[in-house]
Amino acid sequence: MERIRSEATATPEPAPTTVAQPEPTGTPAPATALAPSCPRRLPDAAVLLPPAGTSPETDKEALLALFEATDGASWDTSGAWGGFSPIGAWQGVTADDEGRVTGLTLSRLAGELPPELGNLTILQTLNITDSQLTGELPPELGNLASLQSLTITSSELAGELPPELGNLTSLQSLTITGSQLAGELPPELGNLASLEALRLGANQLCGQIPPELDGLNNLREMDLAGNRLTGRIPAALASLGKLATLNLADNQLSGEIPSSLSGLSAMWTLDLSNNQLTGGIPASLSGLSALVTMDLSNNQLTGGLPPSFDDLALSLSTLNLGGNQLDGCKSDFLRDYLRNSNDSLPVCTPEIHAGDMEVLLALHQEWGEPGLKNWLRAYLKISDGGPAA
Repeated sequence: MERIRSEATATPEPAPTTVAQPEPTGTPAPATALAPSCPRRLPDAAVLLPPAGTSPETDKEALLALFEATDGASWDTSGAWGGFSPIGAWQGVTADDEGRVTGLTLSRLAGELPPELGNLTILQTLNITDSQLTGELPPELGNLASLQSLTITSSELAGELPPELGNLTSLQSLTITGSQLAGELPPELGNLASLEALRLGANQLCGQIPPELDGLNNLREMDLAGNRLTGRIPAALASLGKLATLNLADNQLSGEIPSSLSGLSAMWTLDLSNNQLTGGIPASLSGLSALVTMDLSNNQLTGGLPPSFDDLALSLSTLNLGGNQLDGCKSDFLRDYLRNSNDSLPVCTPEIHAGDMEVLLALHQEWGEPGLKNWLRAYLKISDGGPAA
């Protein structure tokens, strides 16, 4: 009470004097647009660890937990689930000689994935497709040290990607598409050194692409299309030397296309369409000699098509540059060899030098014949020792 009384009787400090500021002159600077907030899920300290000694019995308990959590009694193909048959005979279950579960392939499930799935420590394949799963991905999936393939498609999963997935060092394929996953991409995914395919398209992932993904040295396919990713394309992705497909379409990426992407010598498909990319098309991309498809459409790219893109003409089958602010022209060589192009650029008109026409006329007088429609072709045949006609 003494402390309260002394505060009440204390002499208040005078209010600070407000100094009038002069009115700003000229055009005010535009307000800086703030990036939308994007939650970042931290590793969960409450993740349930598997029993000290997992066995066929603990595997069976995990399967029964999944059966109950997804209303297994209503499954179209519940099969022998919950009966006295060996679990290897249950519909969609693969087991080894010891009765341990090595694979789960199921479809049309409804409900939530139980945390007990993290007890299937020998599981190598988890494949759930065309389902109506709800809730979030249990972080206990990070306990599946033997998992090589995780596939969940066409579900209603929400929440964020658990950073615990970065513990799956044996994982070769991570596919979770057509769901409602939100939040940032966990940088812990960069720990998946064995990963060859990362497919997280058609979700609601936001934030920036973490540069830590440059640790995916064996990655061959990265598909993050159809999300809400923002920021720049990390130049660090250029270190993924085995990457053949990079699909970042239909996001909100900004900034310039990194010229360092020219280091992706194994690239077959590059799709950066429907973003907010600016600047010019890097001439260095012409060094992608294995490239078959390039789609940079519907961005805010400016400038002209680099002349060095003629080097891509013999390998490219599709070049889509429409919906940008490009100017200039493309060569007739690129036009003739490219099988599918959407760029709206006119063909460049070659400059005719004063002496060129004289040389052409001289050749025509020397080798041309009356009525010959293409005297130059005749000249080339004569030069090779062939007939003139």
